[in-house]
Amino acid sequence: MAGSWLLDARGRHLGPGALDQITTVHGVLHEIGAGSVRELLVLNKIDVAPPESVLALQRVHPDAVAVSAVTGAGINDLRAALAARLARR
Repeated sequence: MAGSWLLDARGRHLGPGALDQITTVHGVLHEIGAGSVRELLVLNKIDVAPPESVLALQRVHPDAVAVSAVTGAGINDLRAALAARLARR
């Protein structure tokens, strides 16, 4: 089983706030018995996020996929990541 979730990559959620949000999601997944489920972290709104902040999140979470629903940036990477995970099922 695999899951994916979305993190708003705009400035107000970056830095410690973004890492806190990721930690909270992991805690909730563990509480509901889904702690071992593979996940795909998607960093959304990269069109309005400071590039250095997106890069910092990607350094901490190298498998995260950065996308912009507005511009379409990263959508092909997201499709490929999802297809690869589905193929492993």
